[in-house]
Amino acid sequence: MMSDEDILEIKRNWRGPFHYSEASSDNSKGLITLFNPNYFSESDLTLLHASDRILISSIDVNNHKIVIINVYSPCTVKEQRSFLDKLRGILTSLQEGGSNNILCMGDFNLTLSSADIIDVGNQHNTKNRLLFNQLLEDFGLTDSWRLDHPTEKSFTWCTPSFSSARRLDYIFTDESLGAYIHSSYIKNIGFSDHRLMPTGLEFDTFVKGKGIYRINTTLFKDINYCKM
Repeated sequence: MMSDEDILEIKRNWRGPFHYSEASSDNSKGLITLFNPNYFSESDLTLLHASDRILISSIDVNNHKIVIINVYSPCTVKEQRSFLDKLRGILTSLQEGGSNNILCMGDFNLTLSSADIIDVGNQHNTKNRLLFNQLLEDFGLTDSWRLDHPTEKSFTWCTPSFSSARRLDYIFTDESLGAYIHSSYIKNIGFSDHRLMPTGLEFDTFVKGKGIYRINTTLFKDINYCKM
């Protein structure tokens, strides 16, 4: 549990607005979303939901209202299914409430396909992977990194020995935000077994048009994806 001193320490170091949720039972849960103080103030933000694995904020950007869903999925198969069900319920509620401009991001502890695994170790649970892909399809969520890197094989997590490496961290956008993405890449940060995935969106330069639909055709080479 975060103490008042912990919160003050974050404020001193970050010097900008943030939303957080605390762990309900152990120290392996809890989330925080930090907002750049050069662009956002408390008046731009609304906290919509806070639980130990899902944190939702609404933010106003250049007359756009964006919903940011920050997630941290469990590792076990059973808990992952429960988590995906809960996330589906939340996305349904947001959709029915008229919310669009959704960014859903975080550590999902699942790979989308075999293209996201660099080692030959155990695959993630097939049923959970299918549920994950189906969730994205049902809500029109696009993998921002894969959009820019359709054939690249990379990772966001690895073991110290590099015997296992996988892409577990994602930034998904709905259709209304997908056209605003101008860059997405993966970089080392040194102090974590996860890697950073900076993703840029430009609103000022976007000109509305007929739109474009893109699909990553390399997925058709993935046996599990084709079976799905």
